[in-house]
Amino acid sequence: MSEFHIDLYSDKSRVDIITLMREFGDYTESIDDIKRTEYKKGGAEYFTDKMIREAQEYNGAVFVAHIDDEVVGFIGGYVGKQDKDEEMEAVPLSPGIMSEFFVTAKSRGKHIGEKLFKTLKRYLKNKGCDVLRLEVFASNILARDFYTKHGFTERLITLSKTLK
Repeated sequence: MSEFHIDLYSDKSRVDIITLMREFGDYTESIDDIKRTEYKKGGAEYFTDKMIREAQEYNGAVFVAHIDDEVVGFIGGYVGKQDKDEEMEAVPLSPGIMSEFFVTAKSRGKHIGEKLFKTLKRYLKNKGCDVLRLEVFASNILARDFYTKHGFTERLITLSKTLK
């Protein structure tokens, strides 16, 4: 029987997370309806390091899901703050930011994403956050359905138009 566990990020998981981040990029490219997404060489390393750096700098964490010795998913987040615009137009709050979240395709359907999500949510709540925010690619229906199922609502929508 396989052993599942979630650990706090350590440097020994970096290479495995980069591999999954590359899979995430490939998946995102494949679902882009207007074909504007194109991850560059070094992109997986860049986004992995950015997630880790934000967690370290802003009182956050990266959690890594394992089945046996294999890394099968990750989630990163940190404690955010309201910017001046938001202070001027919204009620006070303490936002937690989910920066990255991915479970490899072969491990989906096993509630790994749900367990990672609950782990980060609990962590940020313990840090004083009272709302959780994230950005999601519009074409990523799997992710959007997951977030809706877990109580997220749309707050800000960015539209794009190619100028010809």
